[in-house]
Amino acid sequence: MAARRKVLMVTLVSCRGEDFDPAPGRVLAIPPRTTYAALAEGIDRAFGRYDLGHLVQFELGDRLVVTDEDTIEELDDGSGTPRYEPLERPLTELTGGVTFTYTFDLGDTCLHHCEVLPTKDPHPVPGGPVRQVMPFDGWGDLPDQYGRDLDPDDEPDIGPGSALDQVLLRIEEKHPPRNPR
Repeated sequence: MAARRKVLMVTLVSCRGEDFDPAPGRVLAIPPRTTYAALAEGIDRAFGRYDLGHLVQFELGDRLVVTDEDTIEELDDGSGTPRYEPLERPLTELTGGVTFTYTFDLGDTCLHHCEVLPTKDPHPVPGGPVRQVMPFDGWGDLPDQYGRDLDPDDEPDIGPGSALDQVLLRIEEKHPPRNPR
């Protein structure tokens, strides 16, 4: 019986000129009939990206580059090397053991190393059947998409009278607790 889904290990190698050591990673479950576009969105969400309006690109070892159609028109010189395909292409060549790269934001060049793990269904994935690309394991701290560091020592304390405190008071006035003690 053929596996009903794929399992992909994705490691963020570098971004914005910074190499990550240790490199954060995620393990994703991928349902059948997934396209590269859906895989890109799934990887980006698994890595905590919130601004998804950036160019993306997959590069496979057989000189196959999968990217958006505008980038294909810009880069393809007609020689057939490398071979370009649109993001709507299904993941047909991704079988156990295949490795490839995924680049998010061709300007900041967030480079990911991807490896399709061998799998036999049923492989335990929390939540039941996989209907979309879904992370189910991972490790490491995720960097902010734009390189902003949030140092807890730099954050201002929220004290009485602050804007947040006033908003919470207004909510409590409009919606008092049902069982006051």
